[in-house]
Amino acid sequence: MRSADGGVLASLFAGRRGRTTESELKLAGVRALIAALGPVDAERFIAAMHREPFDDTRWRSDQWQHATVAGLAEQARTLRVRVATPD
Repeated sequence: MRSADGGVLASLFAGRRGRTTESELKLAGVRALIAALGPVDAERFIAAMHREPFDDTRWRSDQWQHATVAGLAEQARTLRVRVATPD
């Protein structure tokens, strides 16, 4: 079974117990970005995050503003099927 990130995070933390260090989290994040976006767009994303101010509190409050519970549940079901289906 592969995760949505292509197994990058699972492979990084496989067999590990306990808390993850900040360095490990950063590495996992960069690897997940590269797996999801490719190396060029991952770099562009990181540069944009550094260049522009980003209010994550406001983003989180606006993120689900127009979503319904039924719509989110359907997205979760679809993702579960996609992740559980072997390549």
